Amino acid sequence: MAKRTAANWFLPHWAFKARRKKQRFAEVRARDGDACWRCGHPMVFDGPHPGAGRAATIEHVQPLSKGGTWALANLRLCHVGCNRHLADNDPAQKERMRCGGGVLKST
Repeated sequence: MAKRTAANWFLPHWAFKARRKKQRFAEVRARDGDACWRCGHPMVFDGPHPGAGRAATIEHVQPLSKGGTWALANLRLCHVGCNRHLADNDPAQKERMRCGGGVLKST
């Protein structure tokens, strides 16, 4: 946790985590641009419905549930819908699911 100073003494502990997450988001966006990692379409960053399907979220290539971390090398930007589709699959499976390369079509 960040060290408390006179400027942030009254901030609750979760505010530091939220601030760090926004900073990570900005770093990933600066590195990767505004296109979704899975489908390549542009994302909505400032819209009236941030939870809409085209809104940007952080995708963990190696899921947190399978030992992934918040390291920049493990983070990508995805649409909300694309992130849900990728779920907690392993990185090799996610790579096959990118840009329709290995997406299974329903019959």
